[in-house]
Amino acid sequence: MGGREFGSVVADVQKVLVLLLGNFKEPHYRNLLQLSAGFNAHGYHPVLFDFEKSPSSDFGETIRLLAGFAAFIVADLTDPRSVLMEVQLIAPDLATPIVPIMRRYQEPVALFADLLGKYDWVINTVSYDDIDELLSRLTTDIIEVAASKRAKIDERRAQPAAALIVPKPR
Repeated sequence: MGGREFGSVVADVQKVLVLLLGNFKEPHYRNLLQLSAGFNAHGYHPVLFDFEKSPSSDFGETIRLLAGFAAFIVADLTDPRSVLMEVQLIAPDLATPIVPIMRRYQEPVALFADLLGKYDWVINTVSYDDIDELLSRLTTDIIEVAASKRAKIDERRAQPAAALIVPKPR
């Protein structure tokens, strides 16, 4: 496969892959599975990072690789375990839209506010009462918002880089 063909494959994958991060203990895992089914119904291919560690890379490397291929990331911050660390691995280096979601009864994690302020691809948190309510708002509150942010990022990337003006030595 040539470089241009590979670039086309990456672009196609980035249109449909959604990385889902969250707590994999019950009942949170069940909610992530329902969210995954909701994305499938909208033509996306969600990836739940709940598989075994690759022998050739650590978890952080695998998460960053998947995040780089994602159209966007949904990070459930409800009773977070490693998801905050995962988002911190992704946000500083990859301009991939991150949509944080959280059950209404939860208090926001203070550290997450820092990411919101630093990186414009980290979107405001979507609060929800239960998974059914979140699924009813999936299109408007997650997909459309993330797709719009992805389009803005892609537009910025398509802009030609400004030429560097280097002053001549005197």
